[in-house]
Amino acid sequence: MKVNSVIYFFSLIFLLLFYSCANETSDFKTEILSTETQDEQNFQDELKAAYDSNKVEGCFAFLNDQDNKWQMHNPASCAIPRIPASTFKIFNSLVSLEFRVVKDENEILKWDGVKRRVDAWNADSDMKTAMKNSTLWFYQEMARRVGKEKMKKMMDACNYGNADTSGAIDKFWLTGGLKISAVEQINFLKKLQEEKLPFSKNTMQTVKKMMINEESPTYVLRGKTGWAIGESEQVGWYVGYLQKGKNNYYFANCVRCTDTLNDKFGSCRKEIAKNVLKKLRLL
Repeated sequence: MKVNSVIYFFSLIFLLLFYSCANETSDFKTEILSTETQDEQNFQDELKAAYDSNKVEGCFAFLNDQDNKWQMHNPASCAIPRIPASTFKIFNSLVSLEFRVVKDENEILKWDGVKRRVDAWNADSDMKTAMKNSTLWFYQEMARRVGKEKMKKMMDACNYGNADTSGAIDKFWLTGGLKISAVEQINFLKKLQEEKLPFSKNTMQTVKKMMINEESPTYVLRGKTGWAIGESEQVGWYVGYLQKGKNNYYFANCVRCTDTLNDKFGSCRKEIAKNVLKKLRLL
């Protein structure tokens, strides 16, 4: 009888400890869920405030490659294909180097002497400088040299947007049929980073090097802006990825505005994206 009492006592203690631990675990899980929900709400609120303050409509897609977790602001808009504008220079660089329409990224093309709206464009240029300055005439010449047939073939092979080359060969990414969504931009960049596109390793590594916007001992930020002015609205982009340690964080910021006099439009493409990376404690 005494033995049974002892067993009963210890069994009771065990059950109390078990339920106590279970409740603590449940509380801990609830706390994590609550924190994650709050972080997501902050992500949404801060982006909405950023777009509103710059008087633009926008969508933002973000992919943490470590856990393959996507975050999106305005996800329906992130899935809508839009004109890629100068973000297409990433693809244009790949195909131009692969087909050797220039010897390499250092070959200099002579400026034609036509004055254009951006001072940096009014000079001789090589590809790495043209990428940095987003020099339109240089990449128009690259597209003409590549030609529609090869351009279309490689876009199909890369699954780049809708791969539509309708329109002039030197303008189809600005005023033609080519469209790409924010999600597709990220999928393309991920394949480039992982060197899973149908280009040589040397070509992909060269383009990745040209895409570097910022570099520090702890991270490398690669990206490309874009800006297209259409009949009904202007579309702006900043797409790229942050390489930090062994992980990559991909982003695509797309902004739109009907007011062509909005003086915040150009700068907000990059500013909004970089502020997101800072809020996520990545920059």
